[in-house]
Amino acid sequence: TMIGRENSAPGAGERHVKGHQNWCVFFSKCHQRELESTFPENLEELKDYWDYAIIRLAEPIGFERGWANPDDRAVVPRPQDQVVLLQHPGARQLRLAIDNIAEPQPDQQPFIPRLRFLHLLNAMPGSSGGPCFDKTFTFFGFHQGAWNGSNPVKNRGVPLARVLEHLKTNYKVTKLEPEQISTEIVPRDQ
Repeated sequence: TMIGRENSAPGAGERHVKGHQNWCVFFSKCHQRELESTFPENLEELKDYWDYAIIRLAEPIGFERGWANPDDRAVVPRPQDQVVLLQHPGARQLRLAIDNIAEPQPDQQPFIPRLRFLHLLNAMPGSSGGPCFDKTFTFFGFHQGAWNGSNPVKNRGVPLARVLEHLKTNYKVTKLEPEQISTEIVPRDQ
């Protein structure tokens, strides 16, 4: 109910909402090698492993605070452009990180930022899935984790445009808005 530990400003408090009985609306796994904190030899194998889940709650939330509208025109900013990450590391209080998009190595350029993007944001453990915004506060991707083996240390994210393409291709979703996600939407193969 308070903002921060040292700040005495009142917060909105926590709101606990149960999951719907049919809670899993859409999902895409991450690559097995990413779960092992490594990467496939051929980074093209990351295609179609978008590491996201859209869940349904028992009651709607967000109407009092709003939400970021997913837009398939959102692009990953260029290297050195400043970006923002909102994160709740390990379900703790909201934290903000501001830093730059990282430059990929020459051999990574066919895959980055098409399949993943690299950033220098100070992302704390447990912040996977945090939204990333560009300098105009356009939502362009999700923080995913560390890009292990890089020097200096970089983090990686999943471009929002790839997630939206996956939804359109596999689930016939044309626009992702809270009122559109209902129990009637099911994957094509069901």
